[in-house]
Amino acid sequence: MSAKAQEQAVSNYLAYLRDPESVVDHVRVQELADALEQATEPIERLRLRQQLEEAQSADEAPVREAFVVHAQAWASEHGVTASAFQAEGVPSDVLQEAGLLPRSARRRSTRRVTNRVGADDVRKAIPRRKGTTFTIPSLAEKTGASVATARKVVKDELLAGNIVERGSEADHKGRGRPPTLYARA
Repeated sequence: MSAKAQEQAVSNYLAYLRDPESVVDHVRVQELADALEQATEPIERLRLRQQLEEAQSADEAPVREAFVVHAQAWASEHGVTASAFQAEGVPSDVLQEAGLLPRSARRRSTRRVTNRVGADDVRKAIPRRKGTTFTIPSLAEKTGASVATARKVVKDELLAGNIVERGSEADHKGRGRPPTLYARA
């Protein structure tokens, strides 16, 4: 494959990582939406609706696959290291699959352990004011404790009746489920 195509495959995947919507072909989406609007036959409308749903979804698979196929050759040609890709958010498993990291390599943590944060430290960091909400990840980040330690403290405090669940974080924008909110009872 040409150097231009290799670079495009790398560029598309990096763009996808920053904004998954960047891989959506908006021209194709509009064409399908227009066709659906004009269609009158029920089966044709159903088929077009399915195609429209698929076209609107940001499917990682094709851009990831192209990256895996072409990243190693492109990186070798341009002197780009795996750590540079990692700094741009490319997951280690993708770099391993692309041949840029050995299968046994694990990403080293950049977190330095200076002193251990115990359950009492986490417990003291729980907001005192009633109604002030917090999440397990925010509590861990605030104290420097591990998420597991923060989770254990929250579980203990829930069982003791000192805090209550307040539902899920409404404005969650990251990957996965929204974190649960907690507050003083």
